[in-house]
Amino acid sequence: EYFKVKNTELEKIIFERRTIHEFQDVPVEESVLYRAVESVIYAPNHKLTFPWQIIRLGPNLKTKIASTIARKKRLDKNLSEAAEATIKNQFIRIPEMLIFVQKIGGSEFQQKEDYAAIACGIQNFGLYLWGQGYGCKWSTTQAIQDSSIYQELGLDIKVNTIVGLIFVGVAKKIPPISARPELNQVFSKTK
Repeated sequence: EYFKVKNTELEKIIFERRTIHEFQDVPVEESVLYRAVESVIYAPNHKLTFPWQIIRLGPNLKTKIASTIARKKRLDKNLSEAAEATIKNQFIRIPEMLIFVQKIGGSEFQQKEDYAAIACGIQNFGLYLWGQGYGCKWSTTQAIQDSSIYQELGLDIKVNTIVGLIFVGVAKKIPPISARPELNQVFSKTK
């Protein structure tokens, strides 16, 4: 009976959640942010390796990382210095930025399982935030792999990898749902 319930609040959150690209200048409630991070711990995690470290960026490090990302984007895309400054300011204005780090260890198979656990954790994180009126974006930009970012975070690149930079805040606008495949395109049954 429990699993047959339809139109639950959870179902609504799952189907309505969107990736947010622009945020209002509204702080994120501390208790909500901490509870969202706590939800990561409850993600499916084979062998209970808890392979993540989550780092909340303070204003100084947020500015340094924003500068690194903006500079890398300018060089990669041959943008002007003015465009670099605009990109930097856009990053700095995001209310909260967190970095999700994967601890590297074990076999290649274990590392894949650990990455999957982190992805599930980030989904828990995003769903919890959405249910509390906040949105987020998981960025995997190549710029976060810059060795200077690892140094700033005090991370040994040999045993850690940054899997995402997560932006959090109240959405300026909620984008429409992106096109999704039909269920019969992704789901089948064997004989």
